[in-house]
Amino acid sequence: MKKAKKPIDLYLITLFLLGGAAVVLRTVACFFEWNGVTMHFDDKVCITLGNVLVILAILLFSSHFILAKKGDNLIASSKSSMTYIPSGMVSVALLFMSIEKLVGMKNPYISENAVLSVLSVIIAILGIASALSFFLTIFIQKNENVYKASFNMAVVAFLAIYAAYLYFNKESHPTNSPAKIVDMIAYLFAAMFFLYEARISLGRALWRPYTVFGLAASLFTAYSAIPALIYYTFSGVCISDSIYESALTLSLFAFITARVLLLRNLSHEGACETAKCIEALAEMRESEIADKASHAHAGDNDNMEEIPSEDFENYTMEIPMPESDAEITAEKND
Repeated sequence: MKKAKKPIDLYLITLFLLGGAAVVLRTVACFFEWNGVTMHFDDKVCITLGNVLVILAILLFSSHFILAKKGDNLIASSKSSMTYIPSGMVSVALLFMSIEKLVGMKNPYISENAVLSVLSVIIAILGIASALSFFLTIFIQKNENVYKASFNMAVVAFLAIYAAYLYFNKESHPTNSPAKIVDMIAYLFAAMFFLYEARISLGRALWRPYTVFGLAASLFTAYSAIPALIYYTFSGVCISDSIYESALTLSLFAFITARVLLLRNLSHEGACETAKCIEALAEMRESEIADKASHAHAGDNDNMEEIPSEDFENYTMEIPMPESDAEITAEKND
């Protein structure tokens, strides 16, 4: 098998350069432009530049649909520490998130809101199931597995429902809060990425959208989690829904980024071009030998039909026979 030769390196450079610059700008904006009362940015220079870089990066990622080969069939792999370690991180973060949501139901704002109460229970249940999904990623190394696909769908449902939870939860963030909007987009893109992860487990991988949504989800999870955690470390204020959410978002960033980086080492299905050329030459040589053998055999048959006497003489000999008594007596009389 041969290594996949794709423009993924260019997209990774874009991710780290533009994404890194956007994360830095949003971090600066959190320290100097964030208003903890209105939950908006007062001065919007840094945050606007950061948002522009994010949009530009997403547009560049989308070009992968055009540049990548449509028929690429890659062989997925989970046999790497780049999968095991982030999977463990996400599993632990999911368990803490599930516990936090169950404990948070004691909050009067949550308990008195039927929608948030139901969503909290669903998130807790799906969070535990999602944690099992990442454990299965570690222990089941086979690419195609129904159980892995089923639990991956639990991850998709968890991420999508958590985005809905953020939308309905207006306790600390208004609906149009830029911090909430970034968090929601990050979880929705992560949900799309894990949807294509589930397709890999079902043996129905779509590598172009997998790559695009992986790059986008990596960018948005970093853009959401890293500035929020840095700001929380120095100010003690969390601009996201909770510190547990930011920790989960960061672990999702680690997992998704690791999976995108692994695309550089995946192989195409089937033999490489060199092996195919060797096989073609071998087949041509065998065909030539077979043709020569058939012609030689046909020539021998023609010679046997045209001069059968020569072939007969070549394979005959005279055998001396003993003389009879009558012939001996005749010779004596003579």
